Parts: sequence; structure tokens; C-alpha cells
Amino acid sequence: MLHIASGTAGLILGPLAMRATKRPGPHTRLGEAYHGVRLVVCVSAPVLALLAWHRLWWFLPQTLRAGGLQEGPAETGPSSTGTT
Repeated sequence: MLHIASGTAGLILGPLAMRATKRPGPHTRLGEAYHGVRLVVCVSAPVLALLAWHRLWWFLPQTLRAGGLQEGPAETGPSSTGTT
């Protein structure tokens, strides 16, 4: 239940965070909430996979793949390529 609720919250929070004006405030709070529910999904998926391995084994590689795609904070300032 927690896994499904967190995933649903992520599907709602992600687009809201992306559409919010990129400045401190709603964008930051929504983004933090999104990353929090994504963490819950990524932690609960392997637990669910272990509880019903014969049916949900594929949760484990999905979690590892999704966790590997996690991005760090957005960089601010001049481009890292040296161009503006």
C-alpha cells in the first residue's frame, strides 16, 4: 500500500515540480517532496520483491536502474562547457 501511494504521489508531484517557476519556494518544496516519495518507492520495491520473489523479482532490477538514473542537484551559474 505504501509503495502504491508513494508512486501515485510521485506521479502527481513530479509534473507539478517541473511546471513550477524555477526559483526557491514551490519548485524547491515540490522537488524535495518528489525525491522523498521516489526514495520510498525505491526502498519498498526490493522489499516487495523479496516477499513475493516468484511474481515480483523484476522489481529489483527496475529499482537498481531507477536509482542509477537519480540526478544530483541542478547546477547553477555558467555552463560547464565554458560557453554561455
